[in-house]
Amino acid sequence: GKAESADLAHRAGTVRHTKVSLFSALVGGAPPLHGPSASLAVLSALQPDWEKVWREVGQSLGQEPGQAQRSHAIQLLTDLRTRLRDALTVTSLDDASEQATLMIAGDRLVEQLEDYLQALEGIERFHQPRPTPARVSVPFHRDTAAALQNGVRVLLTVLMGGAFWIATGWTEGNMMLAGLAAACALLSTAPNPALGAVEFIKGTVAAVVMAFLCTFIVLPHVSGLPLLLVTLSLFWLPGVLATTMPRYALAGVAYLVAFTTLAAADNPMRYDFAVFLNGAVAWILATCFTLLGFRIVLPRNGGRDVTRLRLRIRDSALGTLRGEPTDAPAWQWRQQHRIAQLGALLKAQPQAMDRAIAQALTSLHLGREVLRLRRWLRQASPDAEWPHVVERSLRYMRQRAGDPVSAARHARRAATSLARLPVRSRAAMDEMRRVTAVLFDIAALLERHANVIPSPSGGQAHAQ
Repeated sequence: GKAESADLAHRAGTVRHTKVSLFSALVGGAPPLHGPSASLAVLSALQPDWEKVWREVGQSLGQEPGQAQRSHAIQLLTDLRTRLRDALTVTSLDDASEQATLMIAGDRLVEQLEDYLQALEGIERFHQPRPTPARVSVPFHRDTAAALQNGVRVLLTVLMGGAFWIATGWTEGNMMLAGLAAACALLSTAPNPALGAVEFIKGTVAAVVMAFLCTFIVLPHVSGLPLLLVTLSLFWLPGVLATTMPRYALAGVAYLVAFTTLAAADNPMRYDFAVFLNGAVAWILATCFTLLGFRIVLPRNGGRDVTRLRLRIRDSALGTLRGEPTDAPAWQWRQQHRIAQLGALLKAQPQAMDRAIAQALTSLHLGREVLRLRRWLRQASPDAEWPHVVERSLRYMRQRAGDPVSAARHARRAATSLARLPVRSRAAMDEMRRVTAVLFDIAALLERHANVIPSPSGGQAHAQ
C-alpha cells in the first residue's frame, strides 16, 4: 500500500526485502540427520565454531544498535561462511551417499548464512540517511477468489442496507451506508469477520453512550480549546487503550471512529439531539448490517480458505517440476507469504497450525530443491553427461507432476542411473554425487508431499 511519507515509501522496499530474507533464514538450514553417520560427524565438528559465531553475533546485535555493531556482525558471518565453504571443499568421505548428504547440508547452511547476511545488509541500508532502494521487488500472494467473494459480499450488503434506507424513507441513511461499506472492507480479510463485526457493535454502542455523555452533559460546561482537547482526550483514552490489546482492538477502532463522529465538536457548538440520534442509529445499523452480511450474505468459510491456500502452496511447489517459475527468489518469497497467511488463518488452532505449517514447509523445500537442480543444469559443463539424464528425468516428472509418487520414482530412477555413469575426474564425481543427493532429496519430499492434502475433485483453485 501507500506509505505515510516519502521517506517511508523510499525505505519500504528495503524493509520488505529484509523481512523476506529473515524468513528465508528461519526456514533454511541443513535438514535433520538421524543416526550416526560420517556426514553428521563432520557437521558436528563444525558445530562449536558455528555456535560461537552466532553467539558473538547475538551479543553484537544485542548491544546498543549502531553501524559498528551491524558491520561487526556482518563480518563475523562472512568469515564463518568462508570457513564453512573451505571445510566442505577439503572434506572427502569414502561413502558416496554420505559425501553427497554432506554437500547438500553444507549448501543449505551457506544459503541460510547468505539469507541472514542479506537481512543484516538490508537493516544497514535502512539506517542510512539516504538509503539506496532495494535491488529487487518483493512479490505477494494474491487470493483472487477470496477478493472476488469479498467484493460481491460488500456489494450485496450495501445493496441490502440501501434497500432498508429507501424502504424506511430515512433521511440520514447516507451515513449508515458509508460506515457499512468501510466496516465490510476492513473486516473482509480478518480471520473471523463475523466475530469482528460483533466487536464493532460493542465498540459502537459504547461510543454512543460516551458521545451522549460528552456532548450533552460535559461539553456545555467546557469553554476554550485547551479544555476541549483535554476533555476529548479523556473520552478517547479508553479507545486508544483498547487498540493496544489484540482482543479489544476492533472494538477500540469502532469506538474511536463512532465517538469522534458523534461528538462532532464544532464552533459554535450545536446541541441537536435529533441529529445525534440519527447519527447514533446510523452507526449502530451499519455495524449490525455488517454482522448480517458476514453471517448471511456469502458467509466466510475459514476451512475452505485454509484448504484453498494449502492447495495453492502444494500446486505451486509441484509447478516447479513443470518449469513454471522463472524467478526462483520471487517464487520462494511468494510461498513464504502464503505460509505466513496460513499461520494467521490457523493461529486460533495451534495443533492444526503446526501440522499445516510443517506440510507447507515440505512444499517450500521441494520447490527449492527442484529450482536448485534446474540452476545446476543451466550451469553444467556442455560436455557433462549427467545433465542429459536429469533433463530426461525432469521431463518425466513434469508429465507426472499431478502424481507425486510417480514423480518420486522417476527421481530415484535418475539418481540410480547417475551412479552408473563413467566418471572422468574428481570434480565431475563430486558434481554427480551432489546431483544424486538432490534427486534423492526430491524423491523423499515428493513422497511426503503426496499426502499433504487431497487433490480437489473439482476445478483448479484460482488463487495467485
